[in-house]
Amino acid sequence: MLFFQFLLNPNCVISKTKKTYFTGLLLDFVLLLLLNLIIGVTSSFFALRLGFDFGFKRSIQYTSEHAILIIFLGPIIEEFTFRAPLKISYLSLLLFSIGVYKIMENSTPKYYSLSMVIIVVAVIWCKYRSLRIIVTKNINLLVYISSIIFGLLHLSNLSFEKLTFPVFLLYSFPIIFAGLTYAYIRMKYNLFLAILLHSLYNSLPFLFVFLGVIDRP
Repeated sequence: MLFFQFLLNPNCVISKTKKTYFTGLLLDFVLLLLLNLIIGVTSSFFALRLGFDFGFKRSIQYTSEHAILIIFLGPIIEEFTFRAPLKISYLSLLLFSIGVYKIMENSTPKYYSLSMVIIVVAVIWCKYRSLRIIVTKNINLLVYISSIIFGLLHLSNLSFEKLTFPVFLLYSFPIIFAGLTYAYIRMKYNLFLAILLHSLYNSLPFLFVFLGVIDRP
């Protein structure tokens, strides 16, 4: 499977993918969703067996408002921020700036967030050609770094008083791995499909509760 080659060399997707086929896309989605699910369940299993407490600041509330946030808005904002820049264009930079602003506005005053994004985008646009060359030459590093930061960002869901290295590893690794699967879809296909895969994965807890596979908290 090309995805496993991608994990070792993300640039291989750019050089080997010639055309998008529906069957290939469907197969990628099914396999990547299964991989994400297996890794997520395995991580949770070991955390429970070892008695680790993730110490969540908040738990998932299975309401329509939370569903919209987790299934739709969250994936859009996060893919704009972490996956859009993997293929440099003026549109991807604009989407990236929107994603960064939406993430920053929750932790800093809006005027500060907006001004910082405007400054960064202005500098990037002025150096667009140079940036495109840099990103193309260092795409492997960018994929890994963006996925790691994506995983670290979700540490804000945890109580840092209970954050130990095993907890950090068991909680972050599945998210970092998921970030790599979204990056793969972004580079092989497009950003919209990366958002779609992200949304589908985030919808699984709601689906399992609806089907009675897991109990509603």
